[in-house]
Amino acid sequence: MKNSLLLLLLTLLFGCNADDGPAPFSLEGKTYIVVAYEVEESMDLNGDGIFSTDLIIENNSEASLVPFGKRMQFLNDGRAYYPLNDFPIFGVVGEEQVTSYGAPAAEPASYVFNRPNIRFSLGDSITSNTILSDDNQIIITRFKPTELFSYVDNFDWRYFNESGEIETYIGDFIITLELQD
Repeated sequence: MKNSLLLLLLTLLFGCNADDGPAPFSLEGKTYIVVAYEVEESMDLNGDGIFSTDLIIENNSEASLVPFGKRMQFLNDGRAYYPLNDFPIFGVVGEEQVTSYGAPAAEPASYVFNRPNIRFSLGDSITSNTILSDDNQIIITRFKPTELFSYVDNFDWRYFNESGEIETYIGDFIITLELQD
């Protein structure tokens, strides 16, 4: 009887810890879907006469925004497929708006997660404005293409504003992603 009580007491003492809470959230194995890809200024990159801040609408097709199925997929090795590289590249040549799209990265980016921040490294480029929401459902990343992608030749980030004047875009690109069920 004494041995049984001692065994029960030891099990309760060492088997349960009131400080043990839920395991910390890990991004590994998670997939987030792009739900918005926006800029801060309205522009008409596709030439349809409609100005928008929504780059998915301005693209007229999700094809060039789908490097990995329009998703951010976190692998189990500290890397992630990240839809940052597949963005519109634009400029004005003569009197015409010229738009192309960056090629998606062939390799996944490495990342460091320090709640709520996620820091991605894409070659020499590092993004530091990526935030995970408190409920782990939404990731929002902001970046300035003029700072991250200075290597893009023949595109100067100029566009026609709604008054028909040429402006240089210096704002952020904002990608919003939601956790896939």
